[in-house]
Amino acid sequence: MRLLAAILSVVFLAAQSHAAGKSGTKPSANPAAKVPTAKEKAKASEEEDAFQDRESLAKLQAMDIFPEMEIENSAFANAVSIEVECLECENPAYFKSSAWPLHVARKVAARMGIKPISTAEIRRNVARNFEVDVKSFQKVHGIQILSARLKLTDEVFDVSHQLAGNVNEQGFAVDCDGSLLAALTDISQFEQVEGEAKAEYWTRQQKLLVAVANAAVGQELLDIKFEFHSETFTAAAKSGERMVISEDGKVTLSKIAPAAHVVRATEPLAAPKATGRKSAKETGSSGGKRRP
Repeated sequence: MRLLAAILSVVFLAAQSHAAGKSGTKPSANPAAKVPTAKEKAKASEEEDAFQDRESLAKLQAMDIFPEMEIENSAFANAVSIEVECLECENPAYFKSSAWPLHVARKVAARMGIKPISTAEIRRNVARNFEVDVKSFQKVHGIQILSARLKLTDEVFDVSHQLAGNVNEQGFAVDCDGSLLAALTDISQFEQVEGEAKAEYWTRQQKLLVAVANAAVGQELLDIKFEFHSETFTAAAKSGERMVISEDGKVTLSKIAPAAHVVRATEPLAAPKATGRKSAKETGSSGGKRRP
């Protein structure tokens, strides 16, 4: 329902004419021009559908981040419409990116001094009028791990699938240390890549297990590529660092606290010394002499 509302939003109606210019090409008038094959047409159609899906997602994100955009004839909504019209005339290539609705909204908001609302606030706003589905919300306003590469000595391994499962409502967190290597040995997290033969799959996983087993502690390097609100970001952590990506896409790195050491006594503990104090049975509860 909300996705459809975003697609039909009056704020972006003025930009629908950009569709013909997204690819930057026009039909050739040359009769000798190559006619696309059925396979090429199908591929082009899939790419166009994917573009429209991404474009619709960016519209919904922009409207959630800047709620004033959904208020018809508001100062912000009108400013966005005007900006779109200007860009269509002056810079048509701007619309080749499927994230253009979000780019335009941020551009106008910065000019007008309007701050975007946080992901937590968006979640509250959505919950007031709709039943919030966690998975659906995460697809629109959550962190999406695009790739994760772990370097061990001289080899680099794809651990995207294993780390993608760490994403939750609070964002993403991972420790680049021995605990990460231990987690990678959990074969239940292994996944066969599409189009990969079973032999290739097992060879790849065995190679990872051997590398983890022989890895020199302190030499790990982790590179993450993630998407947040139709934008792509990268982050890197070296051995001994904790990487945290907040629910609003902010990356922080911190040192991992060393494991606590248990202090053990070097000698047996001495028996407790007698205090010389008499018990209540010997003295009586009132402190006087005990009856015979």
